[in-house]
Amino acid sequence: MVHYSSFSSRSRLLDCRRRKVPQMPNIQFHRVAILARDGHGAIARAAGELAAHLTELGCSATLSHGQVNPAAVQEAQLIIAMGGDGAMLRAAQVAVQRNTPLLGVNLGRLGFLADLGQERFESELSALLAGQYFSERRMLLSARLTRRKGKILRATAVNDVVAHRSGGARILELSTTVDGRHIATHRGDGFIAATPTGSTAYAMSCGGPIVDPRLDAAVLVPICPHKLDDRPLVIPGAAKLALAIPADTGITAAVSCDGVDLGVLEYGQTLHVSRSSRRLKLIHPSDYNYFSVLREKLNWAKGPATQDAG
Repeated sequence: MVHYSSFSSRSRLLDCRRRKVPQMPNIQFHRVAILARDGHGAIARAAGELAAHLTELGCSATLSHGQVNPAAVQEAQLIIAMGGDGAMLRAAQVAVQRNTPLLGVNLGRLGFLADLGQERFESELSALLAGQYFSERRMLLSARLTRRKGKILRATAVNDVVAHRSGGARILELSTTVDGRHIATHRGDGFIAATPTGSTAYAMSCGGPIVDPRLDAAVLVPICPHKLDDRPLVIPGAAKLALAIPADTGITAAVSCDGVDLGVLEYGQTLHVSRSSRRLKLIHPSDYNYFSVLREKLNWAKGPATQDAG
């Protein structure tokens, strides 16, 4: 962890290396924590330049690489994740715990959550720090896996909670209930419970719908279902989902939250998924448009490319 409280070098983010940057009188975020995916290479260099640039603007910047250091964000008023969506998901766990706004700078591939590109960051930075931004609070899912002997494993997911078969190629059977009412017994490779944010991730690749993140809802999506009529389902955000293995066949399910292992679901155990009482506060540029992101990142609704008839 590196703390930047003063700066005398000429290093800059992007193309502002040789330009004097005046301090800003109306800064809303005085203490900023930068969480970079890597401690080496291009991301590390960009993160270091960003920290120095923030200091020149009058902020106190703390920089961490790799694993999130809780001490780095203890007093932060804003967290900036640098990398891709994976870096955003890791930083989100800390941001949610401390109820701190999160901004993502995309230095990875897709960057659906980390929607601010490096090419725009220098021009947007002053406005963001001064409070000229669009903010939203995203719904989260809470997962609770009840194991034998009363042991309980818990986690929070920004994107999704996934139960998928662990080991072998046999079909996994999962029984689902919503608010105590039986929905179906699914036979396939597994099952996804996704937030509206996660509807454009794993759930979408399994045929689930895209859900506007402003909606209070959850998406239930079977993974490679054995039956053609086993289709995705959208339920209210307040609904409580329970997953169980209905028969002692020896098949178990690995459970993960945002790709991080939670535990193994076995016969006689239950995985409970419900809306979390917490929310993730995301910061975007003031011109942020979710549907523009869909078009640009996922080529959604663009239609076929047109060609001149010459």
